[in-house]
Amino acid sequence: RQVWSNRPLNQRLKDGGVSAQVDLKLNDAIQLTSITAVRRWDHANGYDGDFTAADVLYRDPGGLRNRFDTFSQEVRLNGTGERYNWMAGLYLDQSELDRRDETLYGADYESYVSLLLSGGASLSKVADYTGLPVGDSFVAGQGSHDAYDQREKNFAVFGHGEWKLSDSLTLLGGLRWNPQVKRGVSHFSNS
Repeated sequence: RQVWSNRPLNQRLKDGGVSAQVDLKLNDAIQLTSITAVRRWDHANGYDGDFTAADVLYRDPGGLRNRFDTFSQEVRLNGTGERYNWMAGLYLDQSELDRRDETLYGADYESYVSLLLSGGASLSKVADYTGLPVGDSFVAGQGSHDAYDQREKNFAVFGHGEWKLSDSLTLLGGLRWNPQVKRGVSHFSNS
């Protein structure tokens, strides 16, 4: 097979993050732990959508972009006793996802559609249907531009306890309360 690319396929990918954990012994029985993390994933690329020598569909470099940012914070208290262990904590997570997606008409798009509609017999079939001059129905560089934005917040309060009832039997119980809110917005535009 042979494929052509008459548009740049530039691609950029950035991925990174950092986290920090602090453990603090408050006394012989209680320890405080804090974990903080931040992460970003960012990807953008161009695209020749038809993979032919014709200029039919494409994305400019960066025409498809995804960016995902997250932040999380956890704080826990752990305690021990002679016959019990316990843990209580808070957790917060926040994330943002942004996506941009475009698909643009190349200079040959209208001719391509005309050939499809006419069984290969006419380069002006789209103009015949629309009444517009050839080249005015699917203008090169126009097309669809879509944007998606999602935001999420997550909060949790949790804990558990272990009670040693005997040398061979331990009772374990725990609870978690976890409200979460997500919001998404989409914008679509198409010439």
